[in-house]
Amino acid sequence: MKTIRYGSTALFLLACLPLFGQWLPTNFPSEYRVTELNVSGRRIIANLGGAVFVSTDGGQTTEWITEGDGLPFAPYALVTDSALFVTASDYNIYRTTDWGENWQAATFDPAPASLTHFSDLFTNRAGDKFAVNDRGQLYRSADGLHWKEVIIEGPDLNTDQFLLSGIALGNDTLLLGLAGGVFRSGDDGLTWTYREFSERGLQVHRLDTTLQGALYAATTGSGVYRSLDGGVDWEPLNNGLPDQRRNILDMEIVDGNDVYITNNIDRDDPGNLYRYNTTEERWEKLCANEEAEFVFDQLVSDETHLYASISDNKGIWKRPLVELTGSECSITSTTSIASVQALRFYPNPVREQVIIDRDFSGMKIAYSILNAFGREVKNGHRQPTDERMQIDLRQLPAGPYFLSLLTGEGDRYTARLLKQ
Repeated sequence: MKTIRYGSTALFLLACLPLFGQWLPTNFPSEYRVTELNVSGRRIIANLGGAVFVSTDGGQTTEWITEGDGLPFAPYALVTDSALFVTASDYNIYRTTDWGENWQAATFDPAPASLTHFSDLFTNRAGDKFAVNDRGQLYRSADGLHWKEVIIEGPDLNTDQFLLSGIALGNDTLLLGLAGGVFRSGDDGLTWTYREFSERGLQVHRLDTTLQGALYAATTGSGVYRSLDGGVDWEPLNNGLPDQRRNILDMEIVDGNDVYITNNIDRDDPGNLYRYNTTEERWEKLCANEEAEFVFDQLVSDETHLYASISDNKGIWKRPLVELTGSECSITSTTSIASVQALRFYPNPVREQVIIDRDFSGMKIAYSILNAFGREVKNGHRQPTDERMQIDLRQLPAGPYFLSLLTGEGDRYTARLLKQ
Protein backbone atom coordinates (compact mmCIF):
# COMPACT_ATOMS: atom_id res chain seq x y z
CA MET A 1 0.00 0.00 0.00
CA LYS A 2 1.07 3.58 -0.59
CA THR A 3 0.29 6.74 1.37
CA ILE A 4 -0.16 9.76 -0.88
CA ARG A 5 0.54 13.08 0.81
CA TYR A 6 0.00 16.65 -0.26
CA GLY A 7 2.20 17.71 -3.14
CA SER A 8 3.14 21.28 -3.99
CA THR A 9 -0.01 21.83 -6.08
CA ALA A 10 -2.36 20.88 -3.26
CA LEU A 11 -0.39 22.97 -0.77
CA PHE A 12 -0.58 25.94 -3.11
CA LEU A 13 -4.36 25.55 -3.40
CA LEU A 14 -4.79 25.44 0.36
CA ALA A 15 -2.56 28.46 0.81
CA CYS A 16 -4.62 30.44 -1.70
CA LEU A 17 -8.00 29.56 -0.18
CA PRO A 18 -9.32 31.07 3.05
CA LEU A 19 -10.47 28.67 5.72
CA PHE A 20 -14.06 29.88 5.88
CA GLY A 21 -16.90 30.36 3.46
CA GLN A 22 -15.91 28.06 0.60
CA TRP A 23 -15.16 24.57 -0.66
CA LEU A 24 -11.70 23.21 0.07
CA PRO A 25 -9.80 20.61 -1.97
CA THR A 26 -8.87 17.25 -0.51
CA ASN A 27 -5.86 15.18 -1.51
CA PHE A 28 -7.84 12.34 -3.05
CA PRO A 29 -6.49 11.82 -6.58
CA SER A 30 -8.17 13.74 -9.39
CA GLU A 31 -8.32 12.95 -13.11
CA TYR A 32 -10.33 9.80 -12.33
CA ARG A 33 -14.07 9.34 -12.13
CA VAL A 34 -15.43 8.87 -8.61
CA THR A 35 -18.00 6.06 -8.64
CA GLU A 36 -18.88 6.07 -4.93
CA LEU A 37 -18.11 7.79 -1.62
CA ASN A 38 -18.60 6.21 1.83
CA VAL A 39 -17.89 7.17 5.42
CA SER A 40 -17.06 5.08 8.49
CA GLY A 41 -16.36 7.10 11.62
CA ARG A 42 -13.39 9.30 10.75
CA ARG A 43 -12.66 7.39 7.54
CA ILE A 44 -13.69 8.71 4.14
CA ILE A 45 -13.65 5.93 1.52
CA ALA A 46 -13.52 6.81 -2.18
CA ASN A 47 -13.91 4.43 -5.10
CA LEU A 48 -12.25 6.27 -7.98
CA GLY A 49 -10.70 5.09 -11.21
CA GLY A 50 -11.29 1.50 -10.11
CA ALA A 51 -9.08 1.90 -7.02
CA VAL A 52 -10.06 2.37 -3.37
CA PHE A 53 -8.61 5.22 -1.31
CA VAL A 54 -9.12 5.97 2.39
CA SER A 55 -8.46 9.08 4.46
CA THR A 56 -8.65 9.41 8.24
CA ASP A 57 -7.84 13.12 8.44
CA GLY A 58 -10.46 14.77 6.28
CA GLY A 59 -8.61 14.22 3.01
CA GLN A 60 -5.27 15.78 3.97
CA THR A 61 -3.57 12.43 3.37
CA THR A 62 -4.99 9.46 1.50
CA GLU A 63 -4.05 5.79 1.43
CA TRP A 64 -4.42 3.60 -1.65
CA ILE A 65 -5.60 0.39 0.01
CA THR A 66 -5.92 -1.71 -3.15
CA GLU A 67 -2.45 -1.04 -4.54
CA GLY A 68 -0.40 -4.15 -5.29
CA ASP A 69 -3.09 -6.53 -4.02
CA GLY A 70 -4.15 -7.79 -7.45
CA LEU A 71 -7.69 -6.63 -6.72
CA PRO A 72 -9.72 -6.03 -9.91
CA PHE A 73 -11.38 -2.75 -10.83
CA ALA A 74 -13.61 -1.92 -7.82
CA PRO A 75 -16.37 0.67 -8.41
CA TYR A 76 -18.72 0.24 -5.40
CA ALA A 77 -18.33 -0.43 -1.68
CA LEU A 78 -20.14 -1.22 1.56
CA VAL A 79 -18.69 -0.27 4.93
CA THR A 80 -19.76 -2.00 8.15
CA ASP A 81 -18.45 -1.80 11.70
CA SER A 82 -16.03 -4.67 11.09
CA ALA A 83 -15.29 -4.84 7.35
CA LEU A 84 -15.11 -3.14 4.00
CA PHE A 85 -16.66 -4.86 0.96
CA VAL A 86 -16.15 -3.92 -2.68
CA THR A 87 -17.68 -5.09 -5.94
CA ALA A 88 -15.19 -5.84 -8.70
CA SER A 89 -14.95 -6.04 -12.47
CA ASP A 90 -14.38 -9.81 -12.34
CA TYR A 91 -18.05 -10.05 -11.25
CA ASN A 92 -17.11 -10.85 -7.65
CA ILE A 93 -17.23 -9.28 -4.18
CA TYR A 94 -14.14 -8.88 -1.97
CA ARG A 95 -13.86 -8.34 1.78
CA THR A 96 -11.16 -6.84 3.98
CA THR A 97 -11.27 -6.69 7.78
CA ASP A 98 -7.94 -4.84 8.14
CA TRP A 99 -8.44 -1.93 5.74
CA GLY A 100 -6.69 -3.40 2.75
CA GLU A 101 -3.86 -5.44 4.27
CA ASN A 102 -5.66 -8.60 3.15
CA TRP A 103 -8.55 -9.19 0.74
CA GLN A 104 -10.74 -12.29 0.48
CA ALA A 105 -12.90 -13.26 -2.50
CA ALA A 106 -16.51 -14.30 -1.92
CA THR A 107 -18.26 -17.49 -3.03
CA PHE A 108 -21.83 -17.73 -4.30
CA ASP A 109 -24.58 -20.38 -4.21
CA PRO A 110 -25.58 -20.63 -6.98
CA ALA A 111 -23.08 -18.74 -9.10
CA PRO A 112 -24.39 -15.42 -10.45
CA ALA A 113 -25.51 -15.18 -14.06
CA SER A 114 -22.62 -14.79 -16.48
CA LEU A 115 -21.12 -11.32 -16.93
CA THR A 116 -23.02 -10.03 -13.93
CA HIS A 117 -22.18 -6.67 -12.38
CA PHE A 118 -23.03 -6.18 -8.73
CA SER A 119 -24.51 -2.69 -8.50
CA ASP A 120 -25.23 -2.20 -4.79
CA LEU A 121 -24.43 -3.63 -1.38
CA PHE A 122 -26.43 -2.99 1.79
CA THR A 123 -27.00 -4.41 5.27
CA ASN A 124 -29.89 -4.88 7.69
CA ARG A 125 -30.11 -4.18 11.40
CA ALA A 126 -29.07 -7.74 12.28
CA GLY A 127 -25.86 -7.39 10.27
CA ASP A 128 -26.79 -9.54 7.27
CA LYS A 129 -25.33 -8.29 3.99
CA PHE A 130 -27.20 -8.08 0.68
CA ALA A 131 -26.00 -7.63 -2.90
CA VAL A 132 -28.02 -6.89 -6.05
CA ASN A 133 -26.89 -7.19 -9.64
CA ASP A 134 -27.90 -6.14 -13.13
CA ARG A 135 -29.33 -9.57 -13.95
CA GLY A 136 -32.13 -9.28 -11.40
CA GLN A 137 -30.49 -11.36 -8.66
CA LEU A 138 -30.39 -10.74 -4.91
CA TYR A 139 -27.82 -12.45 -2.68
CA ARG A 140 -27.56 -12.62 1.10
CA SER A 141 -24.61 -13.31 3.42
CA ALA A 142 -23.99 -13.37 7.15
CA ASP A 143 -20.21 -12.86 6.87
CA GLY A 144 -19.81 -11.20 3.46
CA LEU A 145 -17.83 -14.16 2.11
CA HIS A 146 -20.45 -16.87 1.60
CA TRP A 147 -23.46 -15.63 -0.37
CA LYS A 148 -26.72 -17.44 -1.14
CA GLU A 149 -29.32 -16.26 -3.64
CA VAL A 150 -32.67 -14.98 -2.37
CA ILE A 151 -35.37 -15.93 -4.86
CA ILE A 152 -37.58 -13.00 -5.83
CA GLU A 153 -41.07 -14.34 -6.44
CA GLY A 154 -44.52 -12.83 -6.35
CA PRO A 155 -47.67 -12.22 -8.41
CA ASP A 156 -47.16 -10.31 -11.66
CA LEU A 157 -43.45 -9.76 -11.02
CA ASN A 158 -41.08 -9.41 -13.94
CA THR A 159 -37.90 -10.54 -12.21
CA ASP A 160 -35.71 -10.23 -15.31
CA GLN A 161 -34.81 -6.69 -14.27
CA PHE A 162 -31.76 -4.57 -13.65
CA LEU A 163 -31.53 -4.15 -9.89
CA LEU A 164 -29.57 -0.99 -9.19
CA SER A 165 -30.13 -0.29 -5.49
CA GLY A 166 -31.38 -1.79 -2.26
CA ILE A 167 -32.12 -1.01 1.38
CA ALA A 168 -33.20 -2.93 4.48
CA LEU A 169 -35.58 -1.48 7.04
CA GLY A 170 -35.19 -3.19 10.39
CA ASN A 171 -34.82 -6.96 10.13
CA ASP A 172 -37.78 -7.91 7.90
CA THR A 173 -38.39 -5.29 5.20
CA LEU A 174 -36.31 -5.26 2.01
CA LEU A 175 -36.66 -2.90 -0.95
CA LEU A 176 -34.87 -3.19 -4.30
CA GLY A 177 -34.76 -0.32 -6.80
CA LEU A 178 -35.48 -1.04 -10.46
CA ALA A 179 -37.34 0.39 -13.46
CA GLY A 180 -40.35 2.41 -12.37
CA GLY A 181 -40.38 1.53 -8.69
CA VAL A 182 -39.26 -1.05 -6.14
CA PHE A 183 -39.61 -4.69 -5.31
CA ARG A 184 -40.74 -4.86 -1.68
CA SER A 185 -40.72 -7.70 0.82
CA GLY A 186 -42.14 -7.33 4.32
CA ASP A 187 -41.25 -10.86 5.44
CA ASP A 188 -37.47 -10.97 5.07
CA GLY A 189 -37.49 -11.94 1.39
CA LEU A 190 -40.06 -14.76 1.40
CA THR A 191 -42.64 -12.95 -0.74
CA TRP A 192 -42.39 -9.85 -2.91
CA THR A 193 -44.62 -7.19 -4.46
CA TYR A 194 -43.88 -4.53 -7.06
CA ARG A 195 -44.62 -0.96 -5.96
CA GLU A 196 -44.70 1.23 -9.05
CA PHE A 197 -44.44 5.00 -8.66
CA SER A 198 -42.28 6.30 -11.55
CA GLU A 199 -42.16 5.89 -15.32
CA ARG A 200 -41.12 2.33 -16.16
CA GLY A 201 -38.30 3.53 -18.40
CA LEU A 202 -36.65 5.38 -15.49
CA GLN A 203 -34.55 3.66 -12.88
CA VAL A 204 -34.62 3.88 -9.08
CA HIS A 205 -30.86 3.88 -8.50
CA ARG A 206 -30.61 5.14 -4.91
CA LEU A 207 -32.62 4.34 -1.76
CA ASP A 208 -32.03 5.84 1.68
CA THR A 209 -33.91 6.50 4.91
CA THR A 210 -33.82 9.13 7.64
CA LEU A 211 -33.63 8.49 11.36
CA GLN A 212 -37.29 9.50 11.54
CA GLY A 213 -38.20 6.68 9.16
CA ALA A 214 -38.90 8.61 5.95
CA LEU A 215 -37.77 6.60 2.92
CA TYR A 216 -36.42 8.37 -0.18
CA ALA A 217 -35.90 7.07 -3.73
CA ALA A 218 -33.78 8.83 -6.37
CA THR A 219 -34.54 8.19 -10.05
CA THR A 220 -32.81 8.74 -13.38
CA GLY A 221 -35.37 11.18 -14.73
CA SER A 222 -38.44 11.69 -12.57
CA GLY A 223 -36.81 13.19 -9.51
CA VAL A 224 -37.23 12.04 -5.93
CA TYR A 225 -40.03 10.06 -4.26
CA ARG A 226 -40.81 9.60 -0.58
CA SER A 227 -42.57 6.91 1.42
CA LEU A 228 -43.71 7.33 5.01
CA ASP A 229 -45.00 3.77 5.48
CA GLY A 230 -41.96 1.62 4.77
CA GLY A 231 -42.14 1.65 0.98
CA VAL A 232 -45.79 0.68 0.44
CA ASP A 233 -47.07 4.04 -0.83
CA TRP A 234 -44.95 6.69 -2.52
CA GLU A 235 -45.36 10.38 -3.35
CA PRO A 236 -43.34 12.58 -5.72
CA LEU A 237 -41.14 15.10 -3.97
CA ASN A 238 -40.16 17.48 -6.74
CA ASN A 239 -41.34 20.91 -5.64
CA GLY A 240 -38.40 23.21 -6.42
CA LEU A 241 -36.81 20.92 -9.02
CA PRO A 242 -37.20 22.14 -12.64
CA ASP A 243 -39.01 19.68 -14.91
CA GLN A 244 -35.97 19.06 -17.10
CA ARG A 245 -33.58 18.62 -14.17
CA ARG A 246 -34.86 15.53 -12.44
CA ASN A 247 -32.09 13.10 -13.30
CA ILE A 248 -30.72 12.58 -9.78
CA LEU A 249 -26.99 11.81 -9.75
CA ASP A 250 -26.66 11.05 -6.04
CA MET A 251 -28.52 11.40 -2.75
CA GLU A 252 -27.12 11.67 0.78
CA ILE A 253 -28.83 11.77 4.17
CA VAL A 254 -26.87 14.27 6.27
CA ASP A 255 -26.95 14.30 10.07
CA GLY A 256 -29.66 11.65 10.09
CA ASN A 257 -32.53 13.62 8.55
CA ASP A 258 -31.37 16.28 6.04
CA VAL A 259 -31.67 15.09 2.43
CA TYR A 260 -29.15 16.38 -0.11
CA ILE A 261 -29.13 15.58 -3.83
CA THR A 262 -27.15 16.37 -6.95
CA ASN A 263 -28.86 16.51 -10.33
CA ASN A 264 -28.25 17.25 -14.00
CA ILE A 265 -27.85 20.94 -14.81
CA ASP A 266 -28.80 23.38 -17.53
CA ARG A 267 -26.67 26.17 -19.00
CA ASP A 268 -29.35 28.78 -18.18
CA ASP A 269 -29.78 27.51 -14.62
CA PRO A 270 -26.41 26.38 -13.19
CA GLY A 271 -25.85 24.82 -9.79
CA ASN A 272 -26.87 21.27 -8.95
CA LEU A 273 -26.62 20.83 -5.16
CA TYR A 274 -30.01 20.80 -3.40
CA ARG A 275 -31.30 20.22 0.12
CA TYR A 276 -34.89 19.40 0.98
CA ASN A 277 -36.51 22.04 3.19
CA THR A 278 -39.01 20.09 5.28
CA THR A 279 -40.60 23.28 6.63
CA GLU A 280 -41.41 24.72 3.21
CA GLU A 281 -41.71 21.25 1.60
CA ARG A 282 -39.52 22.12 -1.35
CA TRP A 283 -35.99 21.64 -2.64
CA GLU A 284 -33.69 24.62 -2.16
CA LYS A 285 -30.62 25.07 -4.30
CA LEU A 286 -27.44 25.55 -2.26
CA CYS A 287 -24.60 27.85 -3.24
CA ALA A 288 -26.48 29.19 -6.25
CA ASN A 289 -25.21 32.77 -6.23
CA GLU A 290 -21.57 32.29 -7.18
CA GLU A 291 -19.88 33.63 -10.27
CA ALA A 292 -18.24 30.25 -10.93
CA GLU A 293 -19.91 27.06 -9.77
CA PHE A 294 -18.91 23.48 -9.30
CA VAL A 295 -20.87 20.64 -10.86
CA PHE A 296 -21.27 18.11 -8.09
CA ASP A 297 -21.65 14.35 -8.52
CA GLN A 298 -21.14 11.89 -5.64
CA LEU A 299 -21.82 12.94 -2.04
CA VAL A 300 -20.97 11.72 1.45
CA SER A 301 -20.90 13.40 4.87
CA ASP A 302 -19.31 12.91 8.26
CA GLU A 303 -20.18 14.75 11.47
CA THR A 304 -18.74 18.07 10.31
CA HIS A 305 -18.32 18.20 6.51
CA LEU A 306 -20.02 17.42 3.24
CA TYR A 307 -17.68 15.80 0.70
CA ALA A 308 -18.48 16.00 -3.01
CA SER A 309 -16.79 14.74 -6.13
CA ILE A 310 -16.63 17.29 -8.95
CA SER A 311 -17.68 16.51 -12.50
CA ASP A 312 -15.06 16.13 -15.23
CA ASN A 313 -12.75 14.36 -12.76
CA LYS A 314 -11.83 17.50 -10.82
CA GLY A 315 -11.31 15.68 -7.54
CA ILE A 316 -13.12 15.55 -4.20
CA TRP A 317 -13.83 18.75 -2.30
CA LYS A 318 -15.33 19.41 1.12
CA ARG A 319 -17.21 22.08 3.03
CA PRO A 320 -18.31 22.51 6.67
CA LEU A 321 -21.97 21.59 7.02
CA VAL A 322 -22.68 24.74 9.05
CA GLU A 323 -21.79 26.85 6.01
CA LEU A 324 -24.27 25.19 3.64
CA THR A 325 -27.09 27.66 4.23
CA GLY A 326 -29.20 28.46 1.21
CA SER A 327 -28.09 30.20 -1.98
CA GLU A 328 -25.55 32.53 -0.40
CA CYS A 329 -22.70 30.00 0.04
CA SER A 330 -19.66 31.27 -1.79
CA ILE A 331 -17.16 29.21 -3.75
CA THR A 332 -13.61 30.36 -4.37
CA SER A 333 -11.59 28.28 -6.79
CA THR A 334 -8.21 28.64 -8.47
CA THR A 335 -9.41 26.47 -11.35
CA SER A 336 -12.20 26.81 -13.87
CA ILE A 337 -14.83 24.10 -13.62
CA ALA A 338 -16.48 23.39 -16.96
CA SER A 339 -20.26 23.49 -17.20
CA VAL A 340 -21.99 20.15 -17.65
CA GLN A 341 -25.44 20.47 -19.18
CA ALA A 342 -28.62 18.44 -19.26
CA LEU A 343 -29.08 15.94 -22.07
CA ARG A 344 -32.37 14.42 -23.18
CA PHE A 345 -32.43 11.20 -25.16
CA TYR A 346 -34.63 8.20 -25.95
CA PRO A 347 -35.36 5.37 -25.64
CA ASN A 348 -34.20 4.53 -22.13
CA PRO A 349 -33.60 1.64 -21.66
CA VAL A 350 -32.07 1.33 -25.13
CA ARG A 351 -31.61 -1.87 -27.16
CA GLU A 352 -29.90 -0.71 -30.37
CA GLN A 353 -29.49 3.03 -30.92
CA VAL A 354 -29.83 5.95 -28.55
CA ILE A 355 -31.29 9.11 -30.11
CA ILE A 356 -30.13 12.46 -28.72
CA ASP A 357 -33.04 14.89 -28.44
CA ARG A 358 -31.06 18.08 -29.07
CA ASP A 359 -30.17 19.97 -32.23
CA PHE A 360 -26.44 19.56 -32.85
CA SER A 361 -26.73 19.92 -36.62
CA GLY A 362 -23.56 21.27 -38.21
CA MET A 363 -21.56 20.95 -34.98
CA LYS A 364 -18.58 18.70 -34.32
CA ILE A 365 -19.40 16.35 -31.44
CA ALA A 366 -17.06 14.02 -29.56
CA TYR A 367 -18.79 11.35 -27.50
CA SER A 368 -17.63 8.91 -24.84
CA ILE A 369 -19.47 6.08 -23.10
CA LEU A 370 -18.39 4.75 -19.70
CA ASN A 371 -19.61 1.52 -18.15
CA ALA A 372 -20.66 1.09 -14.51
CA PHE A 373 -17.01 0.72 -13.51
CA GLY A 374 -16.03 4.09 -14.99
CA ARG A 375 -14.17 2.54 -17.93
CA GLU A 376 -14.55 4.01 -21.39
CA VAL A 377 -16.07 1.33 -23.62
CA LYS A 378 -16.90 3.38 -26.72
CA ASN A 379 -15.98 6.76 -28.18
CA GLY A 380 -16.14 8.56 -31.47
CA HIS A 381 -17.05 11.73 -33.34
CA ARG A 382 -20.18 12.92 -35.07
CA GLN A 383 -21.16 15.90 -37.18
CA PRO A 384 -24.97 15.62 -37.36
CA THR A 385 -26.77 16.95 -40.39
CA ASP A 386 -30.22 17.05 -38.77
CA GLU A 387 -31.80 17.62 -35.35
CA ARG A 388 -31.44 14.01 -34.16
CA MET A 389 -28.04 12.48 -33.48
CA GLN A 390 -27.88 8.69 -33.08
CA ILE A 391 -25.26 6.48 -31.44
CA ASP A 392 -25.24 2.74 -32.09
CA LEU A 393 -24.99 0.71 -28.85
CA ARG A 394 -25.78 -2.77 -30.20
CA GLN A 395 -22.29 -4.09 -29.52
CA LEU A 396 -22.38 -3.15 -25.82
CA PRO A 397 -23.47 -5.72 -23.23
CA ALA A 398 -26.54 -5.03 -21.13
CA GLY A 399 -26.07 -2.77 -18.12
CA PRO A 400 -25.94 0.85 -16.92
CA TYR A 401 -23.74 3.39 -18.73
CA PHE A 402 -22.79 7.08 -18.66
CA LEU A 403 -22.89 9.07 -21.90
CA SER A 404 -20.80 12.23 -22.32
CA LEU A 405 -20.86 14.61 -25.28
CA LEU A 406 -18.39 17.44 -25.93
CA THR A 407 -19.04 20.08 -28.59
CA GLY A 408 -16.41 21.92 -30.55
CA GLU A 409 -17.30 25.01 -28.51
CA GLY A 410 -16.36 23.28 -25.26
CA ASP A 411 -19.89 22.57 -23.96
CA ARG A 412 -20.25 19.21 -22.25
CA TYR A 413 -23.44 17.17 -21.86
CA THR A 414 -23.87 14.06 -19.71
CA ALA A 415 -26.60 11.50 -19.09
CA ARG A 416 -27.11 8.13 -17.43
CA LEU A 417 -28.62 5.41 -19.62
CA LEU A 418 -29.48 1.73 -19.45
CA LYS A 419 -28.68 -0.80 -22.20
CA GLN A 420 -30.94 -3.85 -22.50
